[in-house]
Amino acid sequence: MPAPNPRRVLPRSRRWPGIGRSTLDEAEFVAVYGVTAVRYGSDGIESLMLGLLDPGTNTWAIPPAPARLIDVVDRLLGGDQVKIILPGPDSRLLSGAQLCVKMLQSGAETLEQVDTAAPGRSLQDLPRF
Repeated sequence: MPAPNPRRVLPRSRRWPGIGRSTLDEAEFVAVYGVTAVRYGSDGIESLMLGLLDPGTNTWAIPPAPARLIDVVDRLLGGDQVKIILPGPDSRLLSGAQLCVKMLQSGAETLEQVDTAAPGRSLQDLPRF
């Protein structure tokens, strides 16, 4: 029998920002997170400003806070959505491209955009922190 995939078990970092899935019955709930800024290190993306979106009102349910890259990757692998978010008029949030996990040749994980057709709303366009 092959060894279990370590990504199929919810890692400790998966608990950020406090809304996790503990049973299979909760698996149909999909949280939508937004990224507002990026911090780059020598090896690429190091951390991101990540917040939980309220899709019904286009506002923050949990305001953005610094999150390590692995926390964002864990959210994506857990089935949640992560999108690029820019401020819009009237305190509304403008949604950009959706993000997904990209595996580099070195075996490291990073993020890339699913849809690159959203001009002015890419990871490279986000502010640095």
